[in-house]
Amino acid sequence: MILTRINRAASLRPAPFLAVAFLALAAIFATLSLIAPLNHDESQYFAAAELVAAGYGPFQDFVYLQTPLQPLLLAPLAALSASYSLITLRLTQALAGIATLLLVYLAQRRMGVGRKIALIGAVLLALCQAFQFGTTVVRNDAFPPLFACIGTYLSIAALSGSSQIHSRWLWAGAGLGFGTAIATKISYALPGAAIGLFLIGTYMRDRRWTSAQNAIFCAGGAVAALLPVLFLRSLTPEAFDYGVFHYASHAPFDWYGGNGLGERLTLVAKVRDTAALLLEGPAWAALAALVLSLFLIRDRRSEVVLLDLLIFAGLVAAILPTPTWEQYLIPMLPPLFIRLGILLTNLKNWPSPLRIVMTLSLILGAGIGIVQPVKWTIRAATGEANALTATDEAQWIGARLQAAGAQGPIASLSPHVTLDSNFPVDRRFAAGPFFYRTGDIIASHEQREMDAISPATLTAFLDAQPPAAIVTGYETRHRRFRIDLDAPLRAYALARGYRREESPFGAAELYIAPRSPTARMARNAAQP
Repeated sequence: MILTRINRAASLRPAPFLAVAFLALAAIFATLSLIAPLNHDESQYFAAAELVAAGYGPFQDFVYLQTPLQPLLLAPLAALSASYSLITLRLTQALAGIATLLLVYLAQRRMGVGRKIALIGAVLLALCQAFQFGTTVVRNDAFPPLFACIGTYLSIAALSGSSQIHSRWLWAGAGLGFGTAIATKISYALPGAAIGLFLIGTYMRDRRWTSAQNAIFCAGGAVAALLPVLFLRSLTPEAFDYGVFHYASHAPFDWYGGNGLGERLTLVAKVRDTAALLLEGPAWAALAALVLSLFLIRDRRSEVVLLDLLIFAGLVAAILPTPTWEQYLIPMLPPLFIRLGILLTNLKNWPSPLRIVMTLSLILGAGIGIVQPVKWTIRAATGEANALTATDEAQWIGARLQAAGAQGPIASLSPHVTLDSNFPVDRRFAAGPFFYRTGDIIASHEQREMDAISPATLTAFLDAQPPAAIVTGYETRHRRFRIDLDAPLRAYALARGYRREESPFGAAELYIAPRSPTARMARNAAQP
């Protein structure tokens, strides 16, 4: 009896290799967050965090094109990290990614999966290139899966628990988790809806009051999480609706069509791109194994049914946006790899040939997942811009502006490059290149109300409120898009007598405003 208790206690203690494994993953993801190439998607998230830290509100004081929780979460970190905000915020993304992996591990353990298999499931998720990208650059792709994973874990705990009172509060926590994910990224509304449909279906099946209570508590948690979002919408409903809903419905078509890339917006292209992105890591193998298991093993546990619904909802969420990018796969990935742990536990029940094919497929997918970190390492070694070089560049920009006695904001379509300059971002460029590149379809008076700017309004708006400096160099013409977004800004700076300096750390071109207001006015008057 004593020996049995000792063995049971030992089995409950986490194995040392588990702690070592997660520390190793943390070190790897932290390193990747520092060397991952700069991505222009980061611009609006850095700018929004800086502006919120300065006391401005999303939608009310600047354009924001997502649900608004991300900058509210990042603003305190941006304010506290002084001249190293970019590095701090990237490391925060990596930390959120590791927390998500840990929750994937714990959710599998809650489902009865053994330690080693649960760790394999978490590591395979870490080897998905979409997950690596979303949790190392500063986008709204690291916090939402973490919040959704909290909701998923609490849902599994509620389904496997015995106390109905305890279960209701677990469902409230699950709703809070998914509601918080939606408040950060709207595509998580589909997994959130999947939870709601699951609970409604459970009630319709058993007609029990406790099932209805679970649904009510879950909905209450979600609504509580969304209250800040609803409050912000009440302040400026038009700007909110444009940023969260309307922008995505027209801007991609205008921009990609203008660049001759309209083919990428078709449904066929979206399905093709989704399939190709699944191949960048072990996700395709895990998804194929899941499809096969539906025919081979009938696991009707409520937790498994819920996971299947979340996976399907995540896959639909990946295909819906136009065009398709790798980060859109992330809502599907955590529940997929929790489910994979259950499949691997039951692998002995599979026919031998299928078992071998599945194992080899996962190994191949894992090998593919190493490619992206290797590429990032090589690109960092060859001098491509990343968080470290961008921090040096921003501090150089700040030093040059201080030496010139400049005062005021920096106008740039790449505000992530100026974040650590200690000079404020021009609020009209808070959305980076995204509003700007299709903003001409918005009337000039509406742009002024939104504190936004586009190529058509650039000259008039900048003349009305000239920035202290202009930074270009990261939105020039490249292999994907033929339109040079930086060209109008560069032309404006040269026409208005801004002094040009080249960065010694990256591609930035710094244009410093003339110090004399009289000289600036004379130059403006001389323009045709």
